[in-house]
Amino acid sequence: MIGIDAGGTSVKGKAFDKQGQELWICQAGFGNLVMDYPRAKTHLKQVVAQIQKELGRENCQGLVLGIAGLEASPHQEDLKAMFVGEYPVYLLNDGQLALYAALQGEEGILAIAGTGSIVLGYFNNEMTRVGGWGQLLGDEGSAYSIGIHLLKSVLNRYDKACLYSQLEVSLLAEKGWQDVFDLSKWVYQATKDQIADLARLVADHADKGDAQAEALLYHAGLEIAEQIIVLLNRYEITSSVDFKVYLAGSLVQKNDQVFESVCQQLETYNPRLKVQRLEEENVKGAYYYFVHKEREQI
Repeated sequence: MIGIDAGGTSVKGKAFDKQGQELWICQAGFGNLVMDYPRAKTHLKQVVAQIQKELGRENCQGLVLGIAGLEASPHQEDLKAMFVGEYPVYLLNDGQLALYAALQGEEGILAIAGTGSIVLGYFNNEMTRVGGWGQLLGDEGSAYSIGIHLLKSVLNRYDKACLYSQLEVSLLAEKGWQDVFDLSKWVYQATKDQIADLARLVADHADKGDAQAEALLYHAGLEIAEQIIVLLNRYEITSSVDFKVYLAGSLVQKNDQVFESVCQQLETYNPRLKVQRLEEENVKGAYYYFVHKEREQI
């Protein structure tokens, strides 16, 4: 079967055998349907076609696509029709895909913080979510959110006629902006992933002990933890219960300061929570989901 993890940065495809062993892997550009549907659709089609070319379309038993922006897109039926054939096709959002990769049928919570953010949980045989409303309505604690906070900080200092910080000076220099009007023009033409990429600059400065950069990363961790706590409260998970919380997405996977900030907040809230980074790749969730659907049909 073929599993697809389509996010705001790339489309990753993997083929698995019946035992979950990887057979082939390939990658293309972004797959978030909301960002640019025609281009995202092309990237998805490229990855599926390449895997089928290598392994044989006739050998494909099923296709599971975990796609960012799925619920907000009006193109679900069109997308599914593009892949319809002699095997079943399942559409999930990328968060659900990651949840299957993390929990593999057990109860727990998965917080994803990469380009965007969402918190998902599986409890009492029900899947629940907090956040995941996109850059206009949500994405708290994400790389995009860090980028926006940094950009707003520059504008705030300009409005108050204050000197820019070292981090803000570095941002202006890296982008070649002469003033805040260049910044503003860029923002309204930039894609979500371009703004999210500013978190890289913040992380670099934080590694050098920049207090503003460290504060931005700490705040991102705080926002992620707050969303997790909302879901824990809905589940009525008390300090007397051990409960698994997984963290996934490039921001918490690669940045120790954000990860530690999340852990610190959750430790204060409930010391019995088992918080850990997700070791399985999100795309492996497609395999677990496919197995789950196959078992339902037995």
